[in-house]
Amino acid sequence: MMSPKEQLEFCKKCEKKTFNQSVGIICSLTNAKPNFIESCDDYVIDPTEVIRNEVRAKIKKEETELNRMIFSWRTLVTIIVVIVIIAIKIAIRFA
Repeated sequence: MMSPKEQLEFCKKCEKKTFNQSVGIICSLTNAKPNFIESCDDYVIDPTEVIRNEVRAKIKKEETELNRMIFSWRTLVTIIVVIVIIAIKIAIRFA
């Protein structure tokens, strides 16, 4: 049996969902919250929602890769700065 949260995730991907301000996502056929147990016989996948989810996943992946690159550059710059500072201190000490 699906939990209400799982049902909601299922319905978010359905073409027949609609939104009620006081209740949230509901079925446009029944005007009610989901009440199915394992699956809904009237479920029709919403292609725009599929595309939206794919785009979100791609953006998240690219953001993660960008953050890794930024972290790598920051780390590299920090190491270079530390080496330069150490080199300057050594040069001053032995000058």
